[in-house]
Amino acid sequence: MGLRLIPILAVAAAACGCGSAPADVDEADGNQPRLVRNATAEFDRFLTDPSGKRKRWIRRHYFQIRGYSRFFEDEAMPWRPPPAFFYKDLYAIYASSHSRLLAKHPEWRLRDALGRPLYIPYECTGSGCPQYAADIGNPSWRNHWIAQAKRTFARSRRKDPRGRGYVGIFVDDVNLELHVSHGDASPASPLDPRTGSTIDEQAWQVYMVEFLEQIRRAFPRVQIMHNSLWWLSHSDPEVRRQNEAADWIELERGFNDSGIVAGDGQYGYETLLEHIDWLHGLGKRVLLGPELETVAEARYELANYFLVRSGRDAIESDFRADPPGVGGSGYWRGWQVDPGPATGSRRELANGLWRRDFARGAAAVNPPGGRTATVSFDSPHTNLAGETALSFALQARSGDVYVR
Repeated sequence: MGLRLIPILAVAAAACGCGSAPADVDEADGNQPRLVRNATAEFDRFLTDPSGKRKRWIRRHYFQIRGYSRFFEDEAMPWRPPPAFFYKDLYAIYASSHSRLLAKHPEWRLRDALGRPLYIPYECTGSGCPQYAADIGNPSWRNHWIAQAKRTFARSRRKDPRGRGYVGIFVDDVNLELHVSHGDASPASPLDPRTGSTIDEQAWQVYMVEFLEQIRRAFPRVQIMHNSLWWLSHSDPEVRRQNEAADWIELERGFNDSGIVAGDGQYGYETLLEHIDWLHGLGKRVLLGPELETVAEARYELANYFLVRSGRDAIESDFRADPPGVGGSGYWRGWQVDPGPATGSRRELANGLWRRDFARGAAAVNPPGGRTATVSFDSPHTNLAGETALSFALQARSGDVYVR
């Protein structure tokens, strides 16, 4: 649950027995998209006592799964699902399920100068939000978070017949922009109980990065994924430290974020491309996490995925990504497209399109703000809609993958 852009602004391991990622977690057969499935409640029916055929289908079609404790350990781990990360929010204290925790540790909840509790601004009702904002600078809260994660790893290994369990943690809300609110979702200034002064954005960043680095030290042999912000300056040392503390970076909403604009400004399309290049330069893997509703959006996201993929990146989506046989719209053909290995890097064409060629095809994108342009080939190619031609027109904010 990261921040949605708008055009103007952006509203443990050997010592602890925390396990290690199997060597094959980063490898996938062929050049098809590496699809990650977020196993939210709607996906539960596919995890509970699946048939042998469905188990094989899930293992074959999903590169990874994001699970939710404890349901995933109890229902999925016994039948050996694909490599799985478990979800854990960095600073959420859930009002519905953590009443005892709050009664025992009221100091873990951030407050403003008037003593009012503060929240993560998500699904707020006006008088409150489902998630209180934890004090990420509190050493006791940090230790509690890490101890919980260790217990989740241990429980998953007990449930897994192979003794492997989860391969990593998906850490949500890695927001280096100060992101706490009152119950009506209006921005709030938290009070720092250690200094008696307001936590400004610089202090917030320091606390968050220290916490993330503590998590990294506690789990040196598992994979850690951050859902973090991409439009912050690479020259900021805290931004670099945050990204260095992870193996994977999820870019929530991916290229379909409606706030992405043309050009290389703070929220520009080219800025996002450069950010992914920067992450690759740090040795990080990228997970695109778009919220897709239409085939056109899926074609655009997948084209961008192939445009930037380093070979180890992945894409997370539930758009037409369910196993067959239980209703739904069917498994989308795009998730199985294979244009072959890349024959070069992406390049910008004279007509404004971005293109990358592969051994058996190409990916092309017309970014936001562009004019309708044409991508052409020397021999007939077929796009993700099943249309075959020598050339294809792309409107602004659209893209496609083409195979000979």
